[in-house]
Amino acid sequence: MDILVYIFFMAAIFILTSICILAARKNVLNNGVWINAEVVKSVHLAMSARRGGGHYYFTVFKYSVDGHAYETTYQVGSRKPKYEDGEIVEIVYSNKNHKKIAIADDKTPTIVSIVLLSVGCVLLALGIFFSII
Repeated sequence: MDILVYIFFMAAIFILTSICILAARKNVLNNGVWINAEVVKSVHLAMSARRGGGHYYFTVFKYSVDGHAYETTYQVGSRKPKYEDGEIVEIVYSNKNHKKIAIADDKTPTIVSIVLLSVGCVLLALGIFFSII
């Protein structure tokens, strides 16, 4: 495969992934329902050395909607637990899927999106540059 095709393909993947993350988060934050949820626990996940190693913690929240109890794991992990067990945190859940949540003050998804968009733009610029010369 021609290297330029590969560069343009990777640029498109990075840029589209960034846009999808931001759009999904914005949709939940703008159209979701804000409630207080209780932190049940932080689930520890140790990555194998083959996958880069490291330890990640994912927060499990408990909340109730229309009399139904939900327990959901927030899909954005961190290197150390962000919240204490029993702590009350304001979350937003999706009207369409009550288990899909976002935390308004968590900037991690935005930072990840900006990094992905930046890498995609650099790859796109490199692809354009090398296709011209």
